[in-house]
Amino acid sequence: MIYGAMPMYASDSWPDAKPIFSLEDLHNLPVIDLDTNETFQKLWTQMEDISDRWGKIHGYLNYQGVINIATKLRGSELFLDMFDEPETVKAFFKHIADTIFKVSQRVQKRQRESGFDIDLLSMSNCTVSMISPDQYEEFVLPLDIDLSHHYSRFGIHTCNWVADPYLYGIRKIEKIGYFDTGVNSDLPRIKALFPDARRALLITPGEFESAETEELKELISRINREYAPCDIVLADIESTTPDSRIQEFLDLVREEEKRTL
Repeated sequence: MIYGAMPMYASDSWPDAKPIFSLEDLHNLPVIDLDTNETFQKLWTQMEDISDRWGKIHGYLNYQGVINIATKLRGSELFLDMFDEPETVKAFFKHIADTIFKVSQRVQKRQRESGFDIDLLSMSNCTVSMISPDQYEEFVLPLDIDLSHHYSRFGIHTCNWVADPYLYGIRKIEKIGYFDTGVNSDLPRIKALFPDARRALLITPGEFESAETEELKELISRINREYAPCDIVLADIESTTPDSRIQEFLDLVREEEKRTL
């Protein structure tokens, strides 16, 4: 929205955005002025309201990530641009990274002034599976590395994909305090590459709903053997998932914990 894209809401999905940038637009991107940007000013007003009413401005904004935002603004044409106009795409990505930096720095500075200690950034690379590992290292990784230098803690979110092809690229980021991936990734390898990171594992709604109880039990046991300590994330759970299924999963996790204590 800071770039001018308006959200499209749906009753059965996350909010989305209609791509608004042409290739010509990418050649003429203006610098984002947060002091005059309507969306940022609305956010700032909300923060001030929180401070006036409750003091500390708690919360962890999701600043998304360079490739996520670029995909929303340019659409699927972006992936052709990376071949046809690589330097244009690199400048576009750098523009987005600079905007993420300016917004996050301004917001977190105000949060710290209110008494809420925060100095972290996590890049959401949900669309990384749309590009090759070489493209990630060429187009995105340098910006992830640069952003990581400005925060005490830095993380990478790869959604619930198999992150294996991108691991050695991501490992070039020295300051990885958080990393998440899909359940079908090479978990022992990730644990070895990121031993000090807070690790999380995402299970898709389809995997969660369709698994038999014994399959869930074995999955939880494997996660414990290969990846613990870690968080297990049941993201995007649908309304078709009954409460009893959630409770069953929690009970199985507690049983596994008791066996390993």
